[in-house]
Parts: sequence; structure tokens; C-alpha cells
Amino acid sequence: MKIIEILSSQKQESTFKRLEKLSQSQGWGLQFKLIEAEAIETPIPQWLEKQRLAEGVHFVRLDIESGFKLLSAYAQRPNIVNLLANMDHLVFEKGHWWPQLLVFEALRLGMIHKVRNIDTLSCGYVVGSNQLGAVSAAVLISMGIRKVYWLGERLEFLKEKIQNLQAHFVGVEFKSYPVSTITTLLEKGAVLICAINLGNQRDLLADLLYFNYIKKGGLVGNIIASAGKDTFLQEAEKAELAPFSALNLNLELDWQLIHKLGLSNKISFSQFSQLWLAQG
Repeated sequence: MKIIEILSSQKQESTFKRLEKLSQSQGWGLQFKLIEAEAIETPIPQWLEKQRLAEGVHFVRLDIESGFKLLSAYAQRPNIVNLLANMDHLVFEKGHWWPQLLVFEALRLGMIHKVRNIDTLSCGYVVGSNQLGAVSAAVLISMGIRKVYWLGERLEFLKEKIQNLQAHFVGVEFKSYPVSTITTLLEKGAVLICAINLGNQRDLLADLLYFNYIKKGGLVGNIIASAGKDTFLQEAEKAELAPFSALNLNLELDWQLIHKLGLSNKISFSQFSQLWLAQG
């Protein structure tokens, strides 16, 4: 089966590198094809159908920050896609292309794998006024956290997304703050998910390293990959916090794909994790 990954820019690297190697070693027969977004004909439904008929493509991964721009082409949507008005995959099932938001379940399960018992009576923090930040906020709510504090630079974006989530989730307290105020927030949370690239955010990184906003043993996620070492998560581990990285999220995302393709009956998640990480 052939799988397409749509890259939003020439600088973006494939997220399928480990899975491609693992597929070859396990004889799963998965084939991966990279396509730059600019090379795609419009409208995308017709383009995808050509790919399916010509090359047997049944699965497409795309950047969540651009997925919402293509969503209007698909009227049939799962509930989570409707809720967050976004997608990161397209899957051909039962004669139709279905938009999916697999990163939602990948992040939720990944956090559970890291910390079995998250303190849902405490607040949760999200950093990032973007589409992945919106997914992170929804994941925290789905895990039972009822106080979500969301920090970002685009306050109008936060306001719009919070209003949408409040319409669906009764009893959840939302607060939005400028991202520069992280060190002034005195309530210690059970989890913080950072959904922005800290590689070019030195001031924010310095503020986050105080860890005054998180309880001991809490989960700290940095889910956007950046070049070089991850100082934020390295220091989080030293502070006895549970780190969750972009690599962890990519692993969980690929496991969601394996499940969708019906291969999860051939390998357990534990086996998959060990083999997937060994491909680096």
C-alpha cells in the first residue's frame, strides 16, 4: 500500500523515516511518497482520486497547520474533526476519503503512556496560539482536566477557539494569557503542553525553565521538533517531571496509522515502540 505525505515546504522533513525503515524490516509492504503542497493540482479531491486509482494510495498525511484550509472539500467528517475544524490525515474507507485528526488520539494516548494517573483536579497549561495548541487544549479536556490555561501571542485566535470549545464542553474553565506571562501564573498545574517551536524562542524558553507553574511529577510536553538538543525537556527530567517529546508524538502518530491499516494485530504497541525507536 502506498502512503503519501504532503510537505508544506521544501525545508520540512518526512515524518515517516522510521516507519519506512521498520516496514521494510518487517515486510509490511508499505510504500511512502513525498509531495510538496505547491505541486498538488486543485481541487484536492480530484487529485487524490487520481492518486488512488493510478497508484493505490489510501492514506495521506499532511501538516495540521494547513489541513484546516483543505477541510471544506470534505462534508463527511468524524466528530473530532468537526469539533476542531481541522485534519492531519485523509483515509480512504468504504468508498470515500475521510478527513481524520489522528494527532488528537496520538497525543492523548501518548500522555497516558507517560503518566498513568494525571491529576485532573489541577489545571493544565497549553502554550501556542495555533492549530496544534487547539488540539492540545481539547486533549486535556478529554482527559478530565477542568481548568485549561492557554497562553499565546494571538489572543483573538485563542478567544475564538475557546468559545468553540466552551460550546461543546460544559463545566470547563478556560483562561487565556499572553505567552510572556508564564512566570507570573502561580497556580501549579498537572501538565503543560508546548505547541510552538522553542528553537527560536529564547526568552520563552528561559521563562519555561523556571517550572514554577508545574507540580512535582507533572507532565511537560514539547511537541514541535526543533534542531539540536531539547533543553526544555532535558531540564524537565532533571526537575523530576515527566517529559513528552515530538519524537514521542511521532511514535504515537505512526502507531495510529498502523492501527488504521490493520497491522496492529501483527505487533503489540510495546514491540512496535521498541522497533520504531531502534530505527533512528
